[in-house]
Amino acid sequence: MLSNKIRQKLAEFHRQYLSESEIKSFSYTEVEHGVRLEDVVAGKVVEVNEGEFLLFERPLDLLVSSSNEIHSDYLDSLTYCRQQTDFEPHPDVRSILRYEPEQVCFLDIETTGLSTGAAFLVGLITWDSGSLTLRQLLARDYSEEAPLLAYLAALFDRYKGMVSFNGKSFDLRYIQERLIANGIPYFVEFDHLDLLHEGRRQWKHELPNCRLQTLEKHISGRVRIGDIPGADIPDAYHNFVKSGDARQIKEIIHHNALDLITLVEVLSCVLRRPPVKKGAIKQ
Repeated sequence: MLSNKIRQKLAEFHRQYLSESEIKSFSYTEVEHGVRLEDVVAGKVVEVNEGEFLLFERPLDLLVSSSNEIHSDYLDSLTYCRQQTDFEPHPDVRSILRYEPEQVCFLDIETTGLSTGAAFLVGLITWDSGSLTLRQLLARDYSEEAPLLAYLAALFDRYKGMVSFNGKSFDLRYIQERLIANGIPYFVEFDHLDLLHEGRRQWKHELPNCRLQTLEKHISGRVRIGDIPGADIPDAYHNFVKSGDARQIKEIIHHNALDLITLVEVLSCVLRRPPVKKGAIKQ
């Protein structure tokens, strides 16, 4: 899918900062059978020294009708947790409270495997200009992973705190391994709140499990219909790269966006709940 010129660029490594990135109008390859990528998602091509990838950037109110409530709950919950004196938040939660909203990012990634393979979609929610913004970085084939990661590394420099779900064990480790594999000299380091661990501390005795979509159902009141299962995502991406048929790419992007929105909602709930005292609940 890439021109020889871009492939030559990918062979040379020069760190590219965001201020030097060139964002262009999106135009992509024709697909003989199936759906073209530009027909299902609207993005911008970002070009850095390492090559190109596709960027989606939009405020949360274009994704969910309850965005104003999500914004206000998030800010109110941060204020409440910082000001309350009745309980002491867990140290992982305190690590995020030290930063302003603009210094914290929410992260979720989609990959082609659990241990090796491309990190082809990286989603972030950040606080920009008074509202939450969703950014999703998509590699349109395997060779676009390097420019995506180079751009991501520069983007990470804006933030000091991170919120994820299982990110300590998976997302950040995976990104670090892929940075190394692509020859990008960047060390990923954040004050990190992993909501998988916080969810287990808060709800393991109340809910059947603490998977993200279980928390979403009970905290956000949202049940996904027709959502692509996470186990199907690697094969769906491989099929897209092989055929150019983008029908399932839209589903993957939507799945990733919902995961990120749920992270914000779960964190808002966590910030309002006193920590469970050890031994307080009998099993």
